[in-house]
Amino acid sequence: MMLDNIGIIGVGGGGSNSVIDLYDEMAAIGRGLNLDFAVVNTDVQAFALVKNRKIRKIAIGAQLTSGGGAGADPVVGYLAAQESGREIADWLRGKSMLFVSLGLGGGTGSGASPKILEIAKQLNILTIVFATYPWDFEGKRRQNNSRLSLNSLYEFADSIVIINNDDLGLGDLKGKADAKVLIQELFKQVNKYLKFCVLAIASMVLEKSFINIDFNDIKRVLTNSHFGFFFLSESRINSRMTEDEMASIFVNDIIAKLPDSLALENSKNLVVNVAGNSNTLSVTSVTKSLKRVSQLSSELDIIFGLSFNDFIQPGIVQFTGLFTEVGYEQNNISDSIDVTDTLGKMLEERQKEMQFQMDEQRLQEGGGFMPGPPEPQPQGKGKKGRKRK
Repeated sequence: MMLDNIGIIGVGGGGSNSVIDLYDEMAAIGRGLNLDFAVVNTDVQAFALVKNRKIRKIAIGAQLTSGGGAGADPVVGYLAAQESGREIADWLRGKSMLFVSLGLGGGTGSGASPKILEIAKQLNILTIVFATYPWDFEGKRRQNNSRLSLNSLYEFADSIVIINNDDLGLGDLKGKADAKVLIQELFKQVNKYLKFCVLAIASMVLEKSFINIDFNDIKRVLTNSHFGFFFLSESRINSRMTEDEMASIFVNDIIAKLPDSLALENSKNLVVNVAGNSNTLSVTSVTKSLKRVSQLSSELDIIFGLSFNDFIQPGIVQFTGLFTEVGYEQNNISDSIDVTDTLGKMLEERQKEMQFQMDEQRLQEGGGFMPGPPEPQPQGKGKKGRKRK
């Protein structure tokens, strides 16, 4: 199967901002990858940030929200995406892979993303979600919205990468005039992570390698793999090092990059591409490094690619990869998934409640009498009750 077209879509304010930033980064890099960008929002004023960039703007839920946003209610975001499902599907058609960026906790990102992923699943598109999880101090409502959205994302997404805001750290912002700048820097970290993940997967599949990883490798590993972790390790080695020392540097760098909330012990698969100067890489050092990595999880299967790239400085080895089916320990994110408690189920409950309220209102307006269905007419008789001949 060919990787024909990669879609990158930002949903809601946070997701749209990261996709706009990624678009600008990609334009600066000038990589000739077949990427199609879009942003989705219930708040039409937010589209002003797109300006003249070649990014598709999809306004959802015009009848429901009148373009004024979802009011931090994910059910409204879900219904808005449902209302505009045809336009979303039109943009998705023809794509092999979809990256979805969103911030959990609000209305549009948390609510519309599961519906977009449901449509993508119906179109047989491989989907990877990048979702920021709110800080603890943001309150129970945003935490509850995040939980409902994650349950719904889990139902339809192939892989979900969570960037926990608590892992980013806030530093000592109190009383500092540059607090706003520091927070912007934190979100730039998220955008940078999204950029390198998109580039890594696209490059693995689209660029020629000595040992190639094709799209079917990626699809087999990622389909219904649920939670994932991407990493980029860039290690400096020299000829005086033993191959065991080289392997230790790489493994230690991966461990150092792991967020506190993430556990690899039960990870099932690793897709990794090893790249370096042709004068730097040796087969033995690569195989020893990957053997060390395989010990991070007892059930780990590894698919690897190997690229010789003389644009990489001599002495530098790059390992780019993704682990699947990892665990998120903080907030019990991965252990608390409950697919019976989703936005769709909440919508059903709200509809039942609204129907009950309407019935109650009709009961009151009818003076306490609720009219039942009309009585059935006798069968086989004419207007005067005579039998038909």
